[in-house]
Amino acid sequence: MIIVAGLAGALAVSPAARADDDKAGLHLALLAGLGVGYGLAGANLEARFGHIALDVGGGVASVGILDADPPAFQIGLRAFLGQGEGLMLSVHGVPDIAGTLTPPDSRMILVGATLGWRFRFTHFLLDLGAGALRVRERSLGGRNPVDGYLPDLDLGIGWEF
Repeated sequence: MIIVAGLAGALAVSPAARADDDKAGLHLALLAGLGVGYGLAGANLEARFGHIALDVGGGVASVGILDADPPAFQIGLRAFLGQGEGLMLSVHGVPDIAGTLTPPDSRMILVGATLGWRFRFTHFLLDLGAGALRVRERSLGGRNPVDGYLPDLDLGIGWEF
């Protein structure tokens, strides 16, 4: 966790990737993708100011081992080396408040951190990231809860307005 916090701090105070960058100020983007950073399979609205972005969204949590009703709520924070592009650290989670990821007698939270790259082509965005995912389930019934780590892979495309 200390490493993740150090990387986030380093990315937040790093200089812009390009000296002539005019992408400062508040920017909104709409992204869709796969991975915990996108509610497992869904869409996000991102608000970025400089090197930091906050995103919220929802997705469908039906990817084989998880069989659920939509939506799966997602929230995340991203730090970029450049102004919304280049090296990217993403910390994101899917809090299962309504019990959409688990049986009715339990609740689960998925928290992931990925290191990746955002490619920007004028307004078109492509995000690629890989990292680790923490899965924590709290069982309200008598069964054994899920508790462990998994790989976290994120792939997203979007448009910045």
